[in-house]
Amino acid sequence: MIKKLILPLLFFIICFNLCGQTPGYMGKRFAVGYTNSVNPNLLSLAVGVPSTPVLSHCLKLNYIISKQRELCFSANFSNRKIPFDIIGANYQTEYYFEKYSSIEYALGLRRFNKSKFAPLGAYSKWDATFIDGWVNYKEYTYYEYDYLNDVSVATIKPGGKVKFKGLGVSYSRGRQRGFSDKYVVDYGVKGTLMLISESETKDSHESEIGSQVSGMLNINPIVNFYIGIGFLAF
Repeated sequence: MIKKLILPLLFFIICFNLCGQTPGYMGKRFAVGYTNSVNPNLLSLAVGVPSTPVLSHCLKLNYIISKQRELCFSANFSNRKIPFDIIGANYQTEYYFEKYSSIEYALGLRRFNKSKFAPLGAYSKWDATFIDGWVNYKEYTYYEYDYLNDVSVATIKPGGKVKFKGLGVSYSRGRQRGFSDKYVVDYGVKGTLMLISESETKDSHESEIGSQVSGMLNINPIVNFYIGIGFLAF
């Protein structure tokens, strides 16, 4: 009896698979995209520190692994100005800036919650991020106290580089639309929390830079608004 059922069962499974829809849009599962995102530096605005929006550039590679899920890899490059305060004339607080640059590599999982199939419709997404950052600081004046002559000696120090490593986690809500059966437009908002630490520093100036950069980025929940375009490769 069992042997008689094997052939019809195999025939039914094969027919079901032939009629099933291949995950992806028109059978295309791999997409390449480019995204711009902007961060308004909310923490700096809240405490009254001068700031400018942070613009980043992101290259994305996405692969659909099921009807509603997509595996995402991205490399994101950005620059931002980190403020440092000094006491200027009339004991007023003044600011100067050093440029912090970073490359962030992220691996994420995107789920199209209400869509019948990826990669179109509203989605939510989680990313785990590895951060490689650095500050190329300008030359500065270093003051060292000469106890023998009871004076402070000023020395001009050359510029240098402070490196940073970090980890982050991001959550995104967005929507992706397709057109011309080849392209997709992606837009939404992303919130990020990160943990940054500086590499070994040489002197107090580098230590100050490291402390300011890591302190600001560690406690700042970065909010990004993004929009991008991609194409369905295959």
